[in-house]
Formats: sequence, structure tokens, C-alpha cells
Amino acid sequence: MKDITVLFDIDYTLFNTDSFKESGLTLYTLYPQVKKVLELLNTKYTLGILSEGDMELQINKLKQTGIMSLFSQKSTFIVKDKHEELEQIMKLVVAEKAVFVEDKKEMLARAKELDKNLITVWVKNGPYAQSTQSAFIPDYEISKLIELPNLLEDALPSVESTS
Repeated sequence: MKDITVLFDIDYTLFNTDSFKESGLTLYTLYPQVKKVLELLNTKYTLGILSEGDMELQINKLKQTGIMSLFSQKSTFIVKDKHEELEQIMKLVVAEKAVFVEDKKEMLARAKELDKNLITVWVKNGPYAQSTQSAFIPDYEISKLIELPNLLEDALPSVESTS
């Protein structure tokens, strides 16, 4: 199943950005269970990053929290503006099937427009958790990342058999 790539946004999806801001940008923490979930998923899927922001800062977040090694370099995309570069990035994601885990419904909607077969998972964390700005309905919604492994186990076998 390593031909399936699971892409993650960093802020508010994996990384506790609120505590980082409150600490004056000194406290690097993940949401509970994130490392455990990523380690489990890494045994079955190729893990990647699709995030925006300052490259050095985002890489530092991954290193400081001890999760950098869990992500494939080929599937790690950190850009200044995801909206501008999303189409190009989606062309670079080389996988039989891809899953995008993100806290912004608008970004999931845009990615789904570019790849109808993409599985979208909205993580309801941070300031976008109650988003009503987008009418887009993601394939799945979760409130904690610990829900993701079971969701993927249930969702992907049926998806794979139709490919």
C-alpha cells in the first residue's frame, strides 16, 4: 500500500500552532497522539507534507518535534502560497491514490478540483474548525488525528478495488 501517499498540512493539523504563538515562538509541540499516528501510518503509506509558510521555520517544526524522518522527501512540499502552487504540486504527487489531511476546507476543495480521485480529510482543529465560509463537503471529517488510521483502513480498500 506504499503506493498511497498521505499528505499533511503542518499548522493546526499536526502542529499545535496556538501554543507555539502563545510561547513567543519557542514551544514546539504536536497535538496529542500525532507522533504515534504518523509512526503507524508510515508502516503502510508514504507520508508527505503539503504546507505553506517559511521553509526554514516549517522544517524546524518537523525537526524539533521529532517527526521529520517520517516524511518522504519526494512528497514534501513547503511553499510560500499553497493556492498559487497547488496545481503544480498535485502533478508532482506520484501515487496510485492520494489522501490530503488539512485544516482548511477551502484548500481541500481546491485540491479536489485538481484531482477528483483525491481523498480529502478535514481536521477540525484551530481557527478553521468551525469554518462555514466554504460549502465544500470533504470526503471525511475528523476532530483528532487519532481517528485517521481507522478511517483510512475503512476507506482505502474500497477505493483501491475500484481503481
